[in-house]
Amino acid sequence: MVSGSTGANPLALLEDALDKANKNAATMGGASPTRALISLRRLGTLVGVVDTLDVRRERPDKGFAKLRDHRLSALRKLLDAGDVGYDNEMKAVCSDFRILVERSVEKVMLSGLIERFRRSVQTQQIRSLAKITPDDCVLVDQMMTKYSRFEHSQSDEIDADLPGVDELADDLKLMIDWIGEFDKRAAA
Repeated sequence: MVSGSTGANPLALLEDALDKANKNAATMGGASPTRALISLRRLGTLVGVVDTLDVRRERPDKGFAKLRDHRLSALRKLLDAGDVGYDNEMKAVCSDFRILVERSVEKVMLSGLIERFRRSVQTQQIRSLAKITPDDCVLVDQMMTKYSRFEHSQSDEIDADLPGVDELADDLKLMIDWIGEFDKRAAA
């Protein structure tokens, strides 16, 4: 555990240190350290349950793919069975989707230039800002607005119905495709 009064997240500090060690290893020709994140959570009275599908620490494209490849099928099964647990699972997936959209701003659009809970600014990534288009901003804003409805209390006038499984699948595909397109554009 890293402590101090920096205000930074200890995990972000560890990731910064690991990134720095990887850069040093690359320039010095040494072995690069690796990282493995294991997400633990509480389930009722059980503490320390390993969560293999935690998408919140993933690169957004991988997180969206995990939602598509693992959680969508579970949602379809719940829906087909008429299981009342469907709504809770869909809300959880929508929450993860929203978090991944936020991470898309940090990791994709800004290429890690700045990130929440990280005290460093990666100024070498500033060129990524020139690759952002108004369409990118519109897409992110639309997805944030759409999936924030399930996170925050809403006025009765606002439609806060959960998306259907097919609508969620379409949005997942849209985000995965957008990230791939943005990454190609940013690399050019």
